[in-house]
Formats: sequence, C-alpha cells, structure tokens
Amino acid sequence: MFRQYFMSFPDYLIEAARIDGMGLFRTFFSIVLPNSKAVCISAGLVLFVNQWESFLWPILVTRSQDMYTVQIALSNFSTQYTQNWNQIFAGSLIAFLVPVAIILPLQKFFTAGLTSTGAKE
Repeated sequence: MFRQYFMSFPDYLIEAARIDGMGLFRTFFSIVLPNSKAVCISAGLVLFVNQWESFLWPILVTRSQDMYTVQIALSNFSTQYTQNWNQIFAGSLIAFLVPVAIILPLQKFFTAGLTSTGAKE
C-alpha cells in the first residue's frame, strides 16, 4: 500500500522542496508524510484488524489465560460435550464491535487511502 502510494506521489513536490533547499529528511517529514496521512491510517487499520483477528500466534506465545485474545477465549467456550452459546454470542459481539468502533470514525481516511494507492496522474 505504501509502495503504490509513494510510487504515484507527485515528483514536482519533491523537486520543488529540493530547489527550495530542503534536505531529504525535511522533505519527507514536511511534505511527503503530511500528504500520506490517509495511507498511514489505512495501513494501520488493516494491520490492526489483522492482528485483532489473529488466532495462532497468540496461542503460541501466551501461557496464561490473562493474556488470551478474544478469539482464543471464544474457542475456550466450546468444550467436547457442551457449547455455551450465550457467552459465545456475547464474545462475538464484542469481537465485532471493537474494530467497527475504530474503523467508523476513520472511514473517510480509510477509503481515501485505499483509493489513492492506485491512482495515476
């Protein structure tokens, strides 16, 4: 996502910054990074949702029940003989609402970041 955005970033902005005497780091932090806010938010949201839904890695690295993610806790509600459906549905609702509550306020940036990664001049 970042590569596509930076490949389509207008060269004339970077050239104008170099003509004005800006160095490489100042050009990046003053011009490129503020213009790529939507892509940064989009990549952050995609990364957050992927990590929120991860199942295997938390099982491998956690040992105590205090560190379980929502998905591991949901899998523990199902046993060989019983299914605690009310707890499973309540946990599923929580697991669903957290990413939605984060994505909805940032939806404008998310869609702008996704659409700007493939744009050509």
